[in-house]
Amino acid sequence: MICIPAGFGMLLSALAIRFRDVRFAMQFVIRMLMYSAPVVYSATAIDPTYRFVYSLNPLVGVIEGFRASLLGTDIPWVFIYPGMFTTVLLLVTGALYFRRMERVFVDVS
Repeated sequence: MICIPAGFGMLLSALAIRFRDVRFAMQFVIRMLMYSAPVVYSATAIDPTYRFVYSLNPLVGVIEGFRASLLGTDIPWVFIYPGMFTTVLLLVTGALYFRRMERVFVDVS
């Protein structure tokens, strides 16, 4: 759960310093990520043909895991594993890009 904002934060902050227009797109991307998360509805309401693609959203696994913990149901690993993969990919990509762009931060004003 901590890795998702850390990965997004490193990636988007490095992009926002390098490209000034990214800060306007960040609001849209974060809002779409929140609206696509299953907060009000369960992820099982999604059509079975699209569930894997839907579960690549890293927030789906987190929210479904909390829902299973609070309601006492079985943990939906089918939603958690793809979200874990996406989260690790996001964190590694964000850290590597941030590390690479760190040298340029001082030069950009």
